[in-house]
Amino acid sequence: MRKGSKQSEEAKKKISETLKGHGASEDTRRKLSVAMQGKTPSEETISKMSKAAKNRPSNRKGKSKYPDIDKNHAVYCKCGCGNSIQIKEYHRRYGIPEYISGHNYYLNKPFLIKKGNNMTDKKHSIETRKKMSEKMKGKSPWNKGLKNCYTKECIEKRNKRMSNTMRLKWQNPIYRQKQLQAIISGGNMLKPNKPELQLQSLLNELYPKDWEYVGDGKVILNGFCPDFINVNGKKQIIELYVDYWHSRKDAIGRDKYRIECYKRLGYDTLIIWEKELKNIDRVKEKLMNFVEIIRIGG
Repeated sequence: MRKGSKQSEEAKKKISETLKGHGASEDTRRKLSVAMQGKTPSEETISKMSKAAKNRPSNRKGKSKYPDIDKNHAVYCKCGCGNSIQIKEYHRRYGIPEYISGHNYYLNKPFLIKKGNNMTDKKHSIETRKKMSEKMKGKSPWNKGLKNCYTKECIEKRNKRMSNTMRLKWQNPIYRQKQLQAIISGGNMLKPNKPELQLQSLLNELYPKDWEYVGDGKVILNGFCPDFINVNGKKQIIELYVDYWHSRKDAIGRDKYRIECYKRLGYDTLIIWEKELKNIDRVKEKLMNFVEIIRIGG
């Protein structure tokens, strides 16, 4: 056919019927793609192409480019827990994972694996079961004869019994002192804190080797832990009060009782507030007056 010549309507119909169901070859598609580069089809052409695409049957209808997955086939987690992985629709595209989410955490960090007698996921042999059965013969379980041992009433009785036992233990001064030292020295509190370090350096400047910081639980007096204590033969205590904590209503009564307890044991106490450390000269004067009065009285 010569260039510029037009086909008749009958010829167009014949060509169209002949090409039905046949797709263009890769070579033809490539040539068309090259020929159409830089060209924009008209609105009429776009409309025709759209109508043709709607009427054209799709070869991929009902099919997916991703492989099918047998959801009835169980896939078990590789960590050895024995649990199966739940198959999802998106696994067709991304593949089935080897582990259940979170089960490979310790495999990447073996140093976090707890060592010990972990019987999880372990099965005893028949011989071991027989030995355990023979060993337990004649022994009764701890909850034998106890009915409804997990009721609210039973739990309250047990808690009350435990509370009374601990109360008796805390009445022992040796036990109380050990527990308080463990709580203060092993807690999350940073000892000494910044205000205490500031006051400690001031005491070392004025009275070297006379005062020691004991706020870390070294000394417990009647259940209370003082901040600084005189180690030069005098019964003197210095308490440094943090503005926030010791200004609370629940702390005021406790602090009064603290000073009374120290007084019963023969200790004189000086209280210095955190805000007073802003004026070092005033604190020095307060310390010197306290120490001199004690010396004159002594």
